[in-house]
Amino acid sequence: MFDSATDALSRPSALGRRSAFQLLLVVGLTLTASLLFDVYADWVRQGDPLWTTVLENLVPILLALALPYVGWRLLQSPSGAPYLPDVAKYALVGSLGLGLLAGLVVGGQVSCRKKSSLPSSFCN
Repeated sequence: MFDSATDALSRPSALGRRSAFQLLLVVGLTLTASLLFDVYADWVRQGDPLWTTVLENLVPILLALALPYVGWRLLQSPSGAPYLPDVAKYALVGSLGLGLLAGLVVGGQVSCRKKSSLPSSFCN
């Protein structure tokens, strides 16, 4: 059933080492930027203290910044370089899945709040 999906992921990647590193850099910085925007929105728009919003997002920010760091370390290492295209491929698939999940959650919250027939406690 999953043969075609696993075959596509197990095929040798045509992605070069430098391109794979650049992909990890873009994915990591994009995730970090979205998390920093969340810190800004909580701090400025909601009026939450800055230290609580930074503390809330600290682990995800560090994990997002770990992607470019790991990519750089794999690029510099002769033994890790063959793994770099696979790491970039799985990081991209994982971040797209995370974005899809976040979009579904936010879309569900927005559509739930627009429906006036539901009680407000149902949407929280």
